[in-house]
Amino acid sequence: MKKFKIYLSLCLVTLCSIFMCGCLGGEQPPPTFSISGYVFEDEIGVEGVTVKCDVGTTTTDENGYYVFDGLTSGVTISVEKQNYTFEKQTQTFFSQSTQANFIAYSYYNIFGVVKSGDITISDAKVIATGNKGGFAYSNENGQFVIYNVAGDVSLTAEKQGYIFFEKTANKTNNQIDINATTNVNGTINYIGKSIDSKNDVVLYVDNEPIEFDGTNFTLKNMTLGTKIKPICDGLVFEPKEVLVSQENQEISFSCQKLYSYSGIVKSGETPLNTVIISCGENTTTTDENGIFTLDNLLGENLVLASKNSYEFNSLNIDENTASCGCIYGTTTIYGVVCFENTPLSGVDVSCKEYTFTTKINGEFLLSNLSVGDIISISKQGYIFNQNNLSVEIDNQEKFIVAEKLFDAKITVSTYDDVLLSNVCITLNNQNYFTNENGEVIVENLIGCHNISLAYDNYLIETNEILSYKNSNINIFAEPYYNISGKIYSGDINLVDAIIRYNDTTISVDENGEFSLTNLIKSNVVTISCEGYNTK
Repeated sequence: MKKFKIYLSLCLVTLCSIFMCGCLGGEQPPPTFSISGYVFEDEIGVEGVTVKCDVGTTTTDENGYYVFDGLTSGVTISVEKQNYTFEKQTQTFFSQSTQANFIAYSYYNIFGVVKSGDITISDAKVIATGNKGGFAYSNENGQFVIYNVAGDVSLTAEKQGYIFFEKTANKTNNQIDINATTNVNGTINYIGKSIDSKNDVVLYVDNEPIEFDGTNFTLKNMTLGTKIKPICDGLVFEPKEVLVSQENQEISFSCQKLYSYSGIVKSGETPLNTVIISCGENTTTTDENGIFTLDNLLGENLVLASKNSYEFNSLNIDENTASCGCIYGTTTIYGVVCFENTPLSGVDVSCKEYTFTTKINGEFLLSNLSVGDIISISKQGYIFNQNNLSVEIDNQEKFIVAEKLFDAKITVSTYDDVLLSNVCITLNNQNYFTNENGEVIVENLIGCHNISLAYDNYLIETNEILSYKNSNINIFAEPYYNISGKIYSGDINLVDAIIRYNDTTISVDENGEFSLTNLIKSNVVTISCEGYNTK
């Protein structure tokens, strides 16, 4: 029994252990990662740098390498080493950081002399600024030392009455002279015809003229900011002036001669006025003779012309180009051809070797024309108010009116269909005569016409208007006739008789006789005499 109890107790302990282990086995430990990197100076690893973070401290090896293992979260790492400074002394890195590098700068000293030309300057404050800077004062010999600077530094000096040139120093270039004055060498390069004026060039140094050979110069003991400027009438220098900004400065000026250019703008042989001429920033306008002048030009230039409705060629000019060059312009003519206020298609509009045929809208467009060119307009069966028009300087839109050509046939006959020949028909102040068929044919008429006719012993009246819509006209003529007679009763001549016809009244003569002339058609003649029955 006692053994059984001991056995049971051992089983319970074992079960409890198993149960507890199973419960604890559900929580996995967090993952770990490493962060490693290098400490470099000028791309060379720095040995012996102390590297610290939240989990510990290590030291870079001979390659500047370090590593932290077993990290579970981001860490802040700092570096330090005696006589070194760092671009960033502290940085924070996380698990995704592949390289945790640092840039180191070792301390060094800067030695130098402060001077103006060959004269040393004492008590000048020399200031170094950079990754780690500092300052020092020059001694009685102009010498200075700035200790424990790091990286690339800029050096400037300060002393009342002096302006010093800025210098740059680093670990491999730490012997520096700081100057208040320097020598400047320069030259003037003459382009083209500007060389002819070389001896007239004056060189100004801070507004004071100095002598030189016109080409090369050396200026001694120049201070920072000194202004150097060459001047000569009619010449342009590039740059216009130079300020002394560095030691032993080399200066180069280019020199060109200003020139003028005159030309003329034409279309065909006709000069064009009010044409805008542009050449770089220069702009002018042609005068009434088409002439223009451009002043103050340099080097090669492109001359352009512009005027509404025109296109022009351009000119390339330089100082060797002879003046009086010509720019030629061409223009475009736009127009509409209409007949009775309706656009007319099929009209040939021609100029030079080019012909444009109007479409249903009656429009035409001719390009590349010169002033004075002749434009011809034609269509069979039509005549135009401007059959041949000249291209003008302005008024490039044309409205052309067409008239239809037609042949007229005029026939003259009596009402009983007798054809009358040799009838005179007057049309446009010209007389025509009918042939044996009573006809007149007049060709190539346009517009509307009134006509008049004349024929002896015939009455011809017409209100006909001759046009292409009414070109075949029949006109009727009526012959005149005369009536004569005597009125009597027995042997008595009725001298008091009254004759009436067509609202006309006449009397008989002393013999009772009468005469009616130029009658046409049928007429009713009545005779009355007091005391007599004249029916």
